[in-house]
Amino acid sequence: MMPTIRTSDAQLFYEVIGFGASVVLLHPFPLNHNFWAAVAGQVSNRYRLILPDLSAHGASELGEGPATMQKLADDLARICPKRQRARRRDCRPRTGCCTKVRQG
Repeated sequence: MMPTIRTSDAQLFYEVIGFGASVVLLHPFPLNHNFWAAVAGQVSNRYRLILPDLSAHGASELGEGPATMQKLADDLARICPKRQRARRRDCRPRTGCCTKVRQG
């Protein structure tokens, strides 16, 4: 069972695997965290991978209103505590890139 975090309007699912420096892998629209399965299998012995199902994707709920880039960035901030955000590395296709830019 994947861990979850509750936002004000949705239940978000994510998976954490591996050891080492944290790396957040954001899946593209309209997929889920399983997009990264092959990569995760190769690098989880060197990195702690955080694999979220972004809002309205995979096992995560949509919540209220549309799944905007700002909402996706806010959700990611809830999944990754502040102490991890300062040191994390991100690997993402185009949708994830938009999310990171809007996260600030």
